[in-house]
Amino acid sequence: MAENEYAGVVVDLPKIQVDRTFTYKIPEELKGRVMQGSSVLVPFGSRKIAGFVVELSSNPPDSSGESEPFKIKEISKLLYPEPLLNKEFLELARWMCDYYGCFLIDAVNSIIPSPVRGSRKGKGKMEKDSKAYYQRPEKLTSGQSSALKAITEGLLRKKASAILIHGVTASGKTEVYLRAIQSALEAGRASIVLVPEIALTPQAIERFQGRFKNEIAVLHSALAPAERKAQWWRIKSGEAKVVLGTRSAVFAPMSNIGLIIIDEEHEPSYKQENTPRYNARQIAILRAKNHNSLVLLGSATPSLESFYWAKSGKYKLCTISERVERWSLPQVEIVDMRKSEKQGIFSNALIKEMESVLYRKEQIILFLNRRGFSSYLLCQECGHVIKCPHCDISMTYHMPEKSILCHYCYHKLPAPESCPSCGSYKIKYQSMGTQKVEEELKKLFPGESCLRMDKDTTLERGSHSKILGAFSRGDARILLGTQMIAKGLDFPAVTLVGVITADVALNMPDFRATERAFQLLMQVAGRSGRGNAPGKVIIQTFNPEHPGIKAAALHDYHNFYESEISAREELNFPPFSHLVNLIFWSEREESAPAMAEEFALKLKDKKAEGFQLLGPAPCPIPRLRKKFRWHIIIKTRKVQEIVRILRSNISELKLPEKSGITIDVDPYTLL
Repeated sequence: MAENEYAGVVVDLPKIQVDRTFTYKIPEELKGRVMQGSSVLVPFGSRKIAGFVVELSSNPPDSSGESEPFKIKEISKLLYPEPLLNKEFLELARWMCDYYGCFLIDAVNSIIPSPVRGSRKGKGKMEKDSKAYYQRPEKLTSGQSSALKAITEGLLRKKASAILIHGVTASGKTEVYLRAIQSALEAGRASIVLVPEIALTPQAIERFQGRFKNEIAVLHSALAPAERKAQWWRIKSGEAKVVLGTRSAVFAPMSNIGLIIIDEEHEPSYKQENTPRYNARQIAILRAKNHNSLVLLGSATPSLESFYWAKSGKYKLCTISERVERWSLPQVEIVDMRKSEKQGIFSNALIKEMESVLYRKEQIILFLNRRGFSSYLLCQECGHVIKCPHCDISMTYHMPEKSILCHYCYHKLPAPESCPSCGSYKIKYQSMGTQKVEEELKKLFPGESCLRMDKDTTLERGSHSKILGAFSRGDARILLGTQMIAKGLDFPAVTLVGVITADVALNMPDFRATERAFQLLMQVAGRSGRGNAPGKVIIQTFNPEHPGIKAAALHDYHNFYESEISAREELNFPPFSHLVNLIFWSEREESAPAMAEEFALKLKDKKAEGFQLLGPAPCPIPRLRKKFRWHIIIKTRKVQEIVRILRSNISELKLPEKSGITIDVDPYTLL
């Protein structure tokens, strides 16, 4: 067999012009050491640049079509003695390119974290956690036992499969995960546990470390580069057999994976919002196929897509309907803000309940969802929100033009002066923030300290832990926050949850708005009543008859699912189709719409079956980080075919200066 003398290298430059492999000669001293997946340094133009070997060959590239012979340069250096990418990860990177429309180097760089790509020297020292504790495992409920039995059977089969655990809040899903991991370890197999970034609290880390001691590695964005590198090498060497982490931990370099757990599987944070825009849930399913392992999806409010696949038989469904310790689900009261007496943004009902809780020395969580910009028109007389007649999605108010626009089908209307439902002139632009709520709290309860948890108060490293630690110690009895506090928190002293306004979440210009609102309300309600005292939830809203709010108040996931999935099917939204959001951006205002219009004409000429084009139109946030943005939305059932067409057309375009196009497949938000 001829010795490999040439290497196909993908260089670390995420540009469309170099999104291919370049051939380099393997020097004599590196022959037999350069392998597929090796990290190398190569000459590229006038400089040297890092890259990865993705192909090996004993023959030089064909130069017959070239006008003159070209000289093949040599690899300059082997950066690591062993390959960083194995066959599984190379195939996964190529799949990500085909499905998500990203560059190969972007896919590779998402798999190999940046601290690891530099050098193996100075790996860093991982500190041992001396605070880890071990609990004697509690007795399982019947629902927990049934779920664990299904998981154990799935592990024994050693065949790729998926189980969805639909367990109410505080039903003990984490204990099921811990015992499932123990079963995998006893079978000699590794486990990956994914949690949303906001759920990776000291509570969660200590619970897993307490059970698995030094066999566990933790991966998340707050780790210092040296710590992240140290953890990565512990995993790759096989020292760590359990990985706990956020989205990117799905790429943990483990062999013989038996179990991949995705907690709170409905969370949008599992979708990467920059290139490559992958979904960790989808990557987990692919890795499970490669390892013949089990994927365990858990949530009190599963995504409609996952529950649909479970109902269809693609996933096995396990239900845990009771809470541990026989805790009852909290009582939920809906307050109609159109009619109730109030002081500013607080209803008298919520104020009275807060006074009672504070008198009893218990704790309160106040929740306000301020994701995105959330601007819409609301009638304060009847609660009517203006929706698109074609999409049943709230229309977005555009202040400069005084117009309302649907950001799905782009139906546009002048902003009405009176309510089209009741004729009232009490119709206004609706928006609210946590700082305003904090100011009103100080006026209502001047003697009480309040902790605020949002993007502004959690910029510094360790700020999440600091705020939650202070609340856990009882330094404050009121915790005010955004979706950061909606899940993953377990404070037994919290007996009241107040939702300041449910309408912000309901009226995002997104087909998932109702689903997200329902999930957030259910999840934040679940923070109440997790101790001996019963819990209560008060939801303030101008739209008390909304099906998402009514279902959340009744803790009724099944009726909500049946109603919402019917609407999705009628409108051909996921899971009945895939969406591709094609974003055109430029620093020049006129360039973005011009690019979008030109590209739309190209797509309309294509004869691909089964795709629907919406747009082009301005993005819901038309200018972001000094860039003007337009987009086209594509509905399709053939993602990879559409992505291939898009990439082909993009490569032919001559883009204006300081402009670009972003492909977002299966987007979680269209903002």
